[in-house]
Amino acid sequence: AQVETVKTILDSLAESSNGDLQTLALLGFGWVSFSHPPSGLALLQSNGVRLMVSAMQRHPLNRRLQYYACGTVSWLAGQETNRKVPVSRFVTDAGGVEAMVAASRLHIQDWNLQIACSMALCSIVSHGGPGVLQTIVSFGAVEAIVEAVRHNRHVPKMQEAGVVTLKQFAVLPWEISHKRMAQCGAIRLLGEFMMTALAEDDLKQADDMLAFFYILDDAQKQGVAGGCSVTITHIFTDGAIVPMMQRLQRFKLPEEISGMHALRHFLENYFQLNFGPVGWLSFDTALIRSCLEDAVLQFLDQLKGKLSAKDSQLSLMLVTPVVAGLVAQSLQETSQLPDNVLKHSALLCSYAVHRPSLLRADLRFLVEEGEGGSLLTLEAKRAWLTCEKERLMRLGKASITIVTGRTGIMQDICESLTPVGAGAAVGISVAFRDERAAGDGLRREWFQLVGAEFADPQVNLFCSYDGGRTLQPSPSSALNDTHISYFELIGKVVGLALLHGETVPMRFSTPFLKRILGHTLTPEDLSLVDPEAYKSIKYVIEADDVEDLCLTFCESSDHPADVVMSQEESAAMAHFELVPGGTDKEVTNLNRHEYIRLKVEHKLGLLRCRTQVEAFLRGLHEPLPRDSMMRLSKIVSVAEMDLLIAGMPSIDLDDWETHTDYMGSITKDSQEAKWFWEILRDEFGATEHAKLMHFTTGSASVPGTGFSTLSGYGGGRCRFTLEGRTDQGPEYLPTAATCFNRLRVPKYTSKEQMASRLQMAIMGVQQFHEAAMGAPNAEADAAAAAAIARGGP
Repeated sequence: AQVETVKTILDSLAESSNGDLQTLALLGFGWVSFSHPPSGLALLQSNGVRLMVSAMQRHPLNRRLQYYACGTVSWLAGQETNRKVPVSRFVTDAGGVEAMVAASRLHIQDWNLQIACSMALCSIVSHGGPGVLQTIVSFGAVEAIVEAVRHNRHVPKMQEAGVVTLKQFAVLPWEISHKRMAQCGAIRLLGEFMMTALAEDDLKQADDMLAFFYILDDAQKQGVAGGCSVTITHIFTDGAIVPMMQRLQRFKLPEEISGMHALRHFLENYFQLNFGPVGWLSFDTALIRSCLEDAVLQFLDQLKGKLSAKDSQLSLMLVTPVVAGLVAQSLQETSQLPDNVLKHSALLCSYAVHRPSLLRADLRFLVEEGEGGSLLTLEAKRAWLTCEKERLMRLGKASITIVTGRTGIMQDICESLTPVGAGAAVGISVAFRDERAAGDGLRREWFQLVGAEFADPQVNLFCSYDGGRTLQPSPSSALNDTHISYFELIGKVVGLALLHGETVPMRFSTPFLKRILGHTLTPEDLSLVDPEAYKSIKYVIEADDVEDLCLTFCESSDHPADVVMSQEESAAMAHFELVPGGTDKEVTNLNRHEYIRLKVEHKLGLLRCRTQVEAFLRGLHEPLPRDSMMRLSKIVSVAEMDLLIAGMPSIDLDDWETHTDYMGSITKDSQEAKWFWEILRDEFGATEHAKLMHFTTGSASVPGTGFSTLSGYGGGRCRFTLEGRTDQGPEYLPTAATCFNRLRVPKYTSKEQMASRLQMAIMGVQQFHEAAMGAPNAEADAAAAAAIARGGP
């Protein structure tokens, strides 16, 4: 019976003119081979394969015949190892591969036939080895499979069969097959499948595609020295890098940590090819660099401005070198930073926060290129200080341990920081006597205790010119013989706090902060705190002949800190000389500028305490040298320096809005007012709130009793005020009158425009023309000053 069955099948296959009979014969061929292997072996050895291929070639339009033939080949080739019969060679030599490729191309929409054809080719390659693979590739099998999968991508089984077959082709380290897969779009197709799978959150399917690239990579390393340059190029140019980087962010930790690290190392190896020496003539480095940059920028877009610790750890070595190369090329060609990097500057700053050393390496352009540190976030500027501390430690700066009690802390500071060499220390650790606790938390607590101790009014080292909101050295501190050494100690403490990313609860005044940063005080600084004094100085500046004013280098002050130092007993006003012999020194056209400079310092409360300021700076420059301070002053604004020293204040937006006045074109219910509060709530964070407070009021802090007790000119109550300016259009930036806590807002046409201009203003306007800031509202300022003087709102 078995012999008869085999003979019947062979005779039927030989009836070349009867396609239906041959189709049934092929069905029998496959079934007999499956159910009775000896009969299948007899068919193979009796010219069955050649007859089967002949039937395929004679009836190319008979889809059922083609389907059964492919299924039979798939089954027979799958059993090749068990039967020890070279089925793959039989099929190949008989022209079977060529016939299946032809059927695949002819019936491209028949996904059942395509699956059968794909699996047949997969079985032949799997058991036939490199020799058979060469024949299959030469007949266009790779292109046929890719085309079939592309046309039937909506069929999951077709996609699965095609991927399995392409993986089988990729396993063998033969460069020609890899090139064919790359050139016919296989890498692009699987990259698209992976992108779709990620979009649908099908991580299993995405990893199935990822396995193809791993197989391709391993095979290249085995078969071709260094890999196949064409395939590597297409991994970048066909966009496969993009879904790989996206997959990197989707691993669940800790259970998928091994998969995460495998993909990370895979990507790092490929990325480094872009920067190391290249040994392949066909390796298009310029093209790959461009594609790599595009992939990284797409990845940054995907993060949407937020970078977690996990994101930073995974993508650090992938992103920052590529961005650095992109920036270097752009600076060389155009002397400007590329817009797509500027767009992601805040995100890149997050990388620097996680690894501060990047600010001296790949991301140093954030420090060097942004005017006034405009590319750096506040956290990145703090990271720069951390990087500076590490640099100073490498240069041999010492570390010290302070052992202190919770009382008598000033005496302990003197004993710890005064010895020779201790003041120049950069590293610091703190321990409290009779306490077993250890760690950075103790150091943080120590800075808070020290700051509170030095700022205590009973110690009389600092005074306030704005109702206690900010501090600056007090002239009356000279009543204490040791006050200079105390100011040096305070400077050291502030310097150490800056280097360690800690804060000190001492919110300094804007003039004092400018002196710390090495900025020159100007008459415009005075206009923000004392409009009347500014008006007087402006008159001196504009006078044709200042000698007609009969002025001398002598001034007066009614501030308690100045009056207490007056040599005149029971005086309500202190009189003192701006320079030695100032009472008899007249102001002339030649010394006018010296007089103006000294008077500005006097009115801002710093002239009488110049010795204290200099002592503070001497102490500051011990842990934080002058060259470090010069670099710091180039990247931080006065408001940011305030936040770095004293920390982020707590601002209640509801309290702020409740105790806000409106004037000009802005009313409580106007569209502009609604925009303003929506921007503060939805678009600005705590840092921007603090900077806006500093920009408008001169300090980032709020009185302990809230915005209702905000003080202004002369120490009187002055609520925060939004003033609408109809005389200024969108080309102007907002301005402020800090002595009246007033924010002047030009006429903007949209909320986005207002948000952008506010951001520019509070970040510092060094990069904008002065005309963009507009002119002050002199009449409104005079009215506000009069109202405050009367005790009004």
